[in-house]
Amino acid sequence: MEQRIFHGQFKPEDLAQTLLVHFNRGNLEVQKIGSGDNLAVQIKTRDYRTSGGETALGVSLLSVEDGVMVQVGQQTWFGIAASLGLSAL
Repeated sequence: MEQRIFHGQFKPEDLAQTLLVHFNRGNLEVQKIGSGDNLAVQIKTRDYRTSGGETALGVSLLSVEDGVMVQVGQQTWFGIAASLGLSAL
């Protein structure tokens, strides 16, 4: 899990809203879990998509003294690789 601290006068909610606006379109959907100083955002492929594989990414947002700590989990790629392999056959 990669971790970074972003310094500034903003809150986890601000970053979560930015992720939601940027990624909640096309074949992707965003879910926000939690509230206040501790949030989690999941970016994943939609359930009823017409093509492509499945993937997901989790992002944790935690308020710290001088900004927001962001932890990004590892992306799930198996569904995409399987879909590409099946398409090749």
